[in-house]
Amino acid sequence: MISKKNNRWFVDITVGGRGGRRFKRLFKTQAEAKRFEAHAVNEYGKNKDWNNTKKDNRSLLDLANIWYDFHGKGLKGGKNRLKVLRNIIKHLNNPSISRFTKHDFLKYRNNRTDITHNTINHHQAYLSAMLNELTRLNNWGQCAVPPLDWTPLQ
Repeated sequence: MISKKNNRWFVDITVGGRGGRRFKRLFKTQAEAKRFEAHAVNEYGKNKDWNNTKKDNRSLLDLANIWYDFHGKGLKGGKNRLKVLRNIIKHLNNPSISRFTKHDFLKYRNNRTDITHNTINHHQAYLSAMLNELTRLNNWGQCAVPPLDWTPLQ
């Protein structure tokens, strides 16, 4: 919490919850106080149990197969969707999910000149739906992977 006391800015925060480390400092400006608060949360809030997740090192192909076993079999076009997902993953060189970033998909999108923009948008939707369904089914751990939420090509 940042408050003003006697023309100075007072920072009083507890990083990491109830049992975490407490910081109390005075600053001349509000900007300094905000920078300190952000620094303290960033530095001392990282190594907490609630924020310490293991990396999921499974490949995208493994996740596609898990998706098919748990969800895709029940879809009308599940087998075809799995074929498309495998083809996408082949073109992405089957990265580990912990290393897969939106930049990897952007490279894929730029390199695939043999298909239309509409098809690429469908591929993005298929990957995103697969990862969302695995998250819903709790078969995909908390990874440092951003959602596939780029704007579609025109």
